[in-house]
Amino acid sequence: MLINQIDPKTAFLKLRDEKNAILIDVRCDAELIFVGQADLASINGNFTTLAWKIFPAMNLNPRFTVNLEKVLQEKFGEDAKEANLIFMCRSGARSSEAAIHMAEAGYKHCFNLTGGFEGNLDENAHRGNIDGWKANNLPWRQQ
Repeated sequence: MLINQIDPKTAFLKLRDEKNAILIDVRCDAELIFVGQADLASINGNFTTLAWKIFPAMNLNPRFTVNLEKVLQEKFGEDAKEANLIFMCRSGARSSEAAIHMAEAGYKHCFNLTGGFEGNLDENAHRGNIDGWKANNLPWRQQ
């Protein structure tokens, strides 16, 4: 199944302008704590975190669908399946899997954030410089 791709700047505008949009960060807790996460406070954007894979074995989270559906029901009620779900991970691989999974579960507007939070490796094997949320200078924070 092909999934919609969305670049970070377009995603930020969608999160700012559309009340039915939510950013779903599917990275594990260690990544969120040590690398950082998007900060949508300045735009009052919808944001949640829910690991697609569980660290350290990186097995699929067996409660992912149930837990995400609960969050979406709380935020959007009966319109949850019509919401714009923007999935983000480190570089776009796990978030693509999660977006495809939720589209197959009946959610109509699933997007994969291209480049993820940190983006792809540059010529020095560093992330955060080429693409992704951080490289686009979008708001983020560390705990």
